[in-house]
Amino acid sequence: FVEVRRQSGDEFDALVGAYRAAAATPAGAMLLAVMRGRSAEGADFKDDAARCVVIVGVPYPPRFDAATRLKIEHAGRDGETWYKAEAYRNVNQAAGRLIRHSKDYGALVLLDRALHKHPMMSEWFAERIERPSGATELHHRLRSFFSARAPLVID
Repeated sequence: FVEVRRQSGDEFDALVGAYRAAAATPAGAMLLAVMRGRSAEGADFKDDAARCVVIVGVPYPPRFDAATRLKIEHAGRDGETWYKAEAYRNVNQAAGRLIRHSKDYGALVLLDRALHKHPMMSEWFAERIERPSGATELHHRLRSFFSARAPLVID
């Protein structure tokens, strides 16, 4: 399932509804979205609807957007600090989507070294960051992580 730009509210609601239904099946589902899009900030994904969040890069606000420029200028010499903090706030928010209650679980995959152990990352997950040696090790770690949490099905 892919969130696309300029989807109407009805189209987005239909996409999320179809995704949730598929995510609840044993096969699961994947929703691809962009940071700062509706899926990243406007919808609630809990339990089986969000077991893994993959962040490909640091989600900086669009530098040439008028609102972003005004905020940087308004902050004066602290503008660059605001700019970086806004990006890491989004990462922290995305990570928080994984864990909604004490029995919830999920994997956060950060595919940009700039995100590893950055001082603006939330401590609750920054101290748990592991660095697999490559894609194969990441695959094995994720399989192991989710296998340990898979519900027991008895026929």
